[in-house]
Amino acid sequence: MKALNIIFGILMIIFGVVCLFTPLKTAFGVNNLLAILAIAYGVFGIIAGIVHKAYWLYFVFCVLSLAFGILLFFLPGLVKVTNIVVARLVAGWIIVQGLVTIITAIHGRKGSKVWILALIFGIIGVLLGIYALLHPYIFGVFFAYILGMLIGLLFIQSGISMAFLSSKKE
Repeated sequence: MKALNIIFGILMIIFGVVCLFTPLKTAFGVNNLLAILAIAYGVFGIIAGIVHKAYWLYFVFCVLSLAFGILLFFLPGLVKVTNIVVARLVAGWIIVQGLVTIITAIHGRKGSKVWILALIFGIIGVLLGIYALLHPYIFGVFFAYILGMLIGLLFIQSGISMAFLSSKKE
């Protein structure tokens, strides 16, 4: 079982590096591969959890990974829907952050002239947030780029963890 975990960990690292260097393709084009990896991770984890009586949280996470992989495989539109929802949530957060910056700048205007710069950045933030809210697809491409890179880093981290933790002596 150790060898399988090490091999799977190395495959996850390789996949993560590929994702890191092709973030848009990762976010938009590898839904099935991501689903297969999540299913494989869940199955291997469940088997390892049963054989080695693993910590219950790890076992539950592997079951959820299996379910997530099955959902992604049979509902590929799920990724597009979540990208748009997350893009709108981020847009709302940017608007609120811009408003907070504006309010903070106005309250701090008596101390120095730097408040003008903060006010300008707050206004830019609100405008960016409104634009992102009204055009989630354009903002979604930017978000997908970042998401693709984060997926790559997640797979690299998970692969390293899986390979090194499996190779330790018992």
